[in-house]
Amino acid sequence: MIENENKNFENIIDLKGELKKYGIEGKYFYLLDVIPLIELAWADGKIQKMELNLIKKFIEKHILNINNAAGSNILTFKDGYDFIEKFTKERPNPQLMKILRSMIVPLRLKSKNPEKDYNQKINIIKFCLDIGSCCVKNYPYGERDRFDEDEKNVFIEIVKTLGVSPEREI
Repeated sequence: MIENENKNFENIIDLKGELKKYGIEGKYFYLLDVIPLIELAWADGKIQKMELNLIKKFIEKHILNINNAAGSNILTFKDGYDFIEKFTKERPNPQLMKILRSMIVPLRLKSKNPEKDYNQKINIIKFCLDIGSCCVKNYPYGERDRFDEDEKNVFIEIVKTLGVSPEREI
């Protein structure tokens, strides 16, 4: 059992090293949860104003939760805005976003409180649904085209990566 814990610890250290390559370290590590939202917003090729507004609302709420849990101001809204600007000003490499998304669960959402982790996963998914449905790329759109096919594919990948099962009651 101790051997498995050591192996998990080594894997987390390796992942943190990868994050550092992308300039994500220290307090910015806590902001990884926003990556799926940014990835979904870019899925159709552009981030629209309402999508960016939802990303900002998520990051603000997320920062308040982190600071509240820590009992101090670890992050500011400016920290959050600076973080998301790296990924929203110009479209990041989709492969980079997949790599960053793959790090969220092992580094952020695998704590000793699985219920809290699960609730955050659901929160991320709900915001992704809001982002996907708030804007369409082209009008008019068909009855099943509010989310375009690329957004649907990215959304499915996000749900898979987060490991959320539709069979669990919320």
